Parts: sequence; structure tokens; C-alpha cells
Amino acid sequence: MIMLNRIPSLCVCIVSVLMLCPRVWSQAPSKIEFESGGENTVSLKVDGKPLLTYVKSPTAFDDLKVNEYKTYLSQLYTPEGRNVLRDSPADHVHHHSLMFAISADDVNFWEEMGKENAGVQFAPTFAIHSNVVESDGKRIGEAVIDQNVAWFKPDKSIAIREDRTIRVFIENDLDATLLDWSSKLSVGPNRESVKLSGSHYYGLGMRFDQTMDKNGTFFCDTGSEIPGDNVRGDEKKTTCKWMAYTADLHGKPATVAVFDAPENPRPMSAFTMGQAGQSFAYISATVDLEKEPITLEKGKPLTFEYGVAAWDGKKSVAEVQKLYQTWLEKRKGK
Repeated sequence: MIMLNRIPSLCVCIVSVLMLCPRVWSQAPSKIEFESGGENTVSLKVDGKPLLTYVKSPTAFDDLKVNEYKTYLSQLYTPEGRNVLRDSPADHVHHHSLMFAISADDVNFWEEMGKENAGVQFAPTFAIHSNVVESDGKRIGEAVIDQNVAWFKPDKSIAIREDRTIRVFIENDLDATLLDWSSKLSVGPNRESVKLSGSHYYGLGMRFDQTMDKNGTFFCDTGSEIPGDNVRGDEKKTTCKWMAYTADLHGKPATVAVFDAPENPRPMSAFTMGQAGQSFAYISATVDLEKEPITLEKGKPLTFEYGVAAWDGKKSVAEVQKLYQTWLEKRKGK
């Protein structure tokens, strides 16, 4: 629970991790485990191989460094064990791999411009667990990260309360790393409403490994060519059900995609940059807040939910579409 009258200390709740028996479940990993990387990170491993690393929260609210303003997913690995993300590069230190941030009541939670101007995502609670679910007559593993995230303004009041759930679907025959990111936003205490706004790239943003920056191609559910509108330079916005990017990752191709949930407040407008080798590569799932802000009202929370997938190899429109459909089905059973 978020304490409203003071800055809460970080409380970490570790739920027991389930060990799965391969003799009972031949199509599943034999071991799913979370491993602490210190007081501020936790890693998910499957059969001893890394799958992701998560940064839980800033550890010192009153003494933040420029790259400590968010809670986010810092590493995401393909099935072959290759990390596709890049955290806090020198050109944009506020780019934290896979992160969710927007503006709230005109406070910027995306760029990290100092405590006097930027907001801070501080998570007083953190819980992890894994379990087994039934789907299509077989057992499928899941690993879940749950957080209550307080979005603090510079005056230390809470603009937004976020209930964040990251659910990882673990199944050998998926041929991909697949997760669901859900951020349920409610107004902070003593507020009737909060204006959600931001620049054209605010949302669920993804910065790629440096080797993927200038050799890749974006494509979406409408085909291999992106039909979006140019925003600035090589930056585009495309309304789509999913957006994917394929590029060489340390000399071998990999593909990454973000999926839009049909129930989101607005359809996804995917921000992309780096298509022609200009600048660096980036994808962000946005809802066009720069064109039309959204009013978050007391008692009427809004949920922003997206899927994220990472494959080894270059994938086609049909292959990405197939996993998108799989993700839609898996969401129904959550």
C-alpha cells in the first residue's frame, strides 16, 4: 500500500517460486526462478538461462542520480539468450530499455531533467511469483511481477497511482520471449482529476541494443511498408495493431514487436525512428497524447496494456501476426 503522508521506504515482497517437474510437463521448462541482483534489481531465469532483468525502484528518493527516476525492465533476452535492450545510453540517459512514462498534470515523467522539473516513479511494494495455468489442454508456465508505483511530482505529492503487472508467458513451443505489460492508472490522493499528456513519443518505449541501431527494418500488421505519417526527421507515427523491428543483433538477426490491447483507451499509434539508418532505432506505443490529452478522473482508472515479444531470426508479417493472436488469447486467461 502506498503511504500518502510521507515518502515510503522500499518494501520488497518475494513470493515463493514454483519448481516445475519435467516428467509431468514435457513441454515446459523444469525450473523458473527469480534471482536478486541487489536491493534494486531482480532477474528472471528459466532453466538457469536469463530471460529478463527488472529495476524495481529508485533506492534513495532524496538523492537521485539522473538515471534513477523510473522503475523499468532493463534487459530482455531472446530464446537463445541475447539481450535486445539498451539501458541509459550516453546520448539519452533517460532511455531505460523498456519503460512506461508520460506527463501528468504537465509534470514530465519521461525526460529526467532534475528533481525540480521531472517526476519520479517510486515503487513502495514489489512482488514476484510464478505459477502454472491450463491453456488448450496443456500446462503453461507464467512468471509475474506486481508493483504499486507512485508517480511523485517535484513537490513530493502523488499525481498518479499505478498498479503495474508484467506477466511473462513461458512455453517452449512459442519460439519467442513473450510478455504482457499492464499499467492501471488512478489519480493520486486529494485529486479529482489528472491530465495525461506528453510529447509524440511518450508511452511504452523501447530502446534497442546498439548493434541494432542502423541496420534494421520496421514493419506492422498492415504490411512490410509502414504507412505512418512523418513527424520529425525519420520519426513516424503509425496507427496499427502491432509494430515490429528486425535487425542484426551482434551479427545475427533478431526481431522485436509491441502488441496493442483492443481495450486500451485509444488505439496504439506506434512511434518509430531509425528506419533508414538515421540516428538510433526506437519503438514507443503511444496514444497521441500530444494531439489530445486524456483526463484521468477520480474513481475511473485507465489501463494501458501491451504485449512485447522477442525472437531470434528475421520474422515475417505472418509470423508476428500469429504470435500477436496467441498473445490475445493468453490475455483472456489472466
